[in-house]
This record gives sequence, structure tokens and C-alpha cells, in this order.
Amino acid sequence: MTTRSSNERCLPFLCSVVECTWSIGSSPCDGMFIAVRIDTNTAETFRHGIWYAKGDVKQRLDIVPFTLAQFQKYFVSMFESKKAEPIRLRSLIAKCKSKRDLLDAPTWKKYIEDTVTEKAYNLIHGIKPMKKDEPPIVPAGAIVYDVYWGEGQVVALIANFPEHNKTCVKFP
Repeated sequence: MTTRSSNERCLPFLCSVVECTWSIGSSPCDGMFIAVRIDTNTAETFRHGIWYAKGDVKQRLDIVPFTLAQFQKYFVSMFESKKAEPIRLRSLIAKCKSKRDLLDAPTWKKYIEDTVTEKAYNLIHGIKPMKKDEPPIVPAGAIVYDVYWGEGQVVALIANFPEHNKTCVKFP
């Protein structure tokens, strides 16, 4: 499949996501794009996560591209471990998108693969994720989403995590 045809199959999906996000308003909306194969340009499209809606309104779309094999691996592990819950899928999406602003497309694809493998293994073997005492440290301007800390944007040396009881965390 060529890059052009790969990107063309993303377009109807992106349009549907934009329409959906407009209809639900300000509620958070995470998404998955699942295909037999994810080429690097498709990953780059979702890594940027920027879409201009009608009236040139800029939107950030939170979509993680998974191969069918990756999705199957994680989905099956949830049922094999008897822990099939929507929060587990959201946790996977959150961890996968947490580094998208920090990595280039090929490295992000590898990070997604490694994350799916690790989280599926942990589910099957009953390994619980450790809660972090320290917030993640990333470059200024990056959008961060950590399973424990929630979503925020790094501004200089302060990160805002509105879903937590802390309004900001100052890094040393």
C-alpha cells in the first residue's frame, strides 16, 4: 500500500472523529485507529494530532494508531486475565499517547509496540503498574498524559494536571 492510499484511508476516519468531538463538546475523547499495518506516515499524521475544523478551528485529536495484531494482543490479554474493563483500554491509549510529542513517528510506533507488549504481559501475569511519586519530566510545551497524574501541558518548568488535586507541580 502506498503512503498516499494509507493516508487517504485516514481521512474519513479523521473527519468522523472531528464530527464526534464537536458533538460531545469539551469532554475528553480518546481514539484508536486500527489497521492491519501502520506505516510511518500514518503514524506521523496521528502523532501530530492536529486537525482544522470548519472555520479554521484548530483541534488536538488524541488518536493512537494500533496494528490489528497489537490490538488483538491487548484485547485478548484483558479477557484472559479476567480484567476486561474500559479503563484498561483507556490506560493503554494514555500511555501510548504520553510520548507522542517527544518521539518521531518511527520511534513512536516502536514505543506503542513495546507498550502493548508490556501491558499485555503485565495483565496476563498479574503485575500491577507502580504509581509514580514523581511527575513525568518532559520538554516545555509538550502535552503529557500519565496514567497516574492525568493530562496536562508542560509550560516552562510547571505542568498543569487539572484532573488531580494539584493545580501545578514545580520541577526542581
